[in-house]
Amino acid sequence: LAADNERLYVQQRNIAETLQRALLADLPPPSALDVAARYVPGVQGIDVGGDWYDVVHPDEQRCTFVVGDVSGRGLTAATTMASLRFAARAYVTQGDGPRAVLAKLDRLLRIEVDHQFATVLIGEVDLERRRLTLASAGHFPPVAVERGRARLLEVTPGTPIGMGTSWRPDETAVDLGPGSTLLAYTDGLVERRGEHLDVGLGRLCEAAAAAGTPAGTGAGDLVDRVAAPLIPDGTQDDTIIPGIIRPG
Repeated sequence: LAADNERLYVQQRNIAETLQRALLADLPPPSALDVAARYVPGVQGIDVGGDWYDVVHPDEQRCTFVVGDVSGRGLTAATTMASLRFAARAYVTQGDGPRAVLAKLDRLLRIEVDHQFATVLIGEVDLERRRLTLASAGHFPPVAVERGRARLLEVTPGTPIGMGTSWRPDETAVDLGPGSTLLAYTDGLVERRGEHLDVGLGRLCEAAAAAGTPAGTGAGDLVDRVAAPLIPDGTQDDTIIPGIIRPG
């Protein structure tokens, strides 16, 4: 009986992980950017989570990335995640900037009705000007890695999506140097029970600086090198780690 229960648990967990991966984005083919992402499922429970990412090329000169985390777990969280992801993709494709996309997403979710909220970070990269425009709805700031140094980009976070406040998220513009790397992430990468968040963010910056040091490190290798020391045995919560490198 114990063996049957263990087999059933593993089977259900595999189904949950397969569903989560199927709902995540297929990254675009290589262009002016080197893009990679990793999904690391939580080590506890079998329910799918609400973490997601997407990368959209609305035109040849712009690339927009989105990373978000819906509260809760299970099919409800996964369904909400999918609806927000596809809505954000549509808004970006029609030409909306980060601030406008978040404002429109906020109309799609209400915590008093849906009993859920979501944190979302959106970044638009102007490839010609090498400028990044960021807007955050309660999400963690991305990490920028340049010349072996890593830093958290200063972004003023607005209220999470669905909280029902009359918020208007701010946009932050950052100039990027040649070969700059951007790392976005969800809470499973930095949060640990009983530990102050600043400790986890500092650990992330140290790992990102070390991972980005070797010349010619690709986005996929960099994401793997960041994740390895931070979550060597997995994480309690689902984790999404998109990485973007601007070559040249």
